[in-house]
Amino acid sequence: MAKETSFYELLEISPDADSAQIKKAYRTKALIYHPDKINSSPNLTAEQKKNSTDYFQELSKAYEILIDSKKRGIYDMYGEEVLLSNINNNQDNQQQQQQQQHHHHQQQQRSAADQLAQAHQEKIE
Repeated sequence: MAKETSFYELLEISPDADSAQIKKAYRTKALIYHPDKINSSPNLTAEQKKNSTDYFQELSKAYEILIDSKKRGIYDMYGEEVLLSNINNNQDNQQQQQQQQHHHHQQQQRSAADQLAQAHQEKIE
């Protein structure tokens, strides 16, 4: 599959940019489009401020993906859609693992409480 370049274009860097170039490009654009700076500008309409905020979020997403070598590799190889699908699947798996761990912990607590209750009952009898 051809290398997807929209994140590179967004940050105005080449696809072979190193992490220092990615970081510099992001910081330069973030200083211009950061919501705190945009929202304090009296000359912009609400729609322009929203568009700038949306643009800043896209910049942040591009930076987050391109600065991480694993995410960048998936993005370069398969594109944004596959990368985001992979990220969502990983998050779902983590949530399932956390839920299983929580359930297991609850079972252990119940078992310990049952043992204490049984020991207490035996003392009474």
